[in-house]
Amino acid sequence: MRPCQAAAHQKDLRTSRAGVTEMYELGKAPSDLFSIIRRAIDRGSLLGCSIDITSSRDMEAVTFKKLVKGHAYSVTGVDEVVYRGNMTKLVRIRNPWGGGGMDRSLE
Repeated sequence: MRPCQAAAHQKDLRTSRAGVTEMYELGKAPSDLFSIIRRAIDRGSLLGCSIDITSSRDMEAVTFKKLVKGHAYSVTGVDEVVYRGNMTKLVRIRNPWGGGGMDRSLE
């Protein structure tokens, strides 16, 4: 997230819940980030994420996973599942402006 986007995103979350915000960049995230996210979800915290844009050309660009750069996504859940014999960590996200996005089961 670019600093101006991060500040706006944090302000929106603070305003909606009158709470404290934290921000992690995946490249500099603590090794227990998944546990931090799980605890926050379990406590009913609001979590969000976005994909960095590196230039104005990146804004609204769609990734190969069908995520849009520069958009904010809500983190709605986490889970660990066995996939091909290995434990795999999953983070469920939803685009609140996209009419369901990746979380259609809740609609």
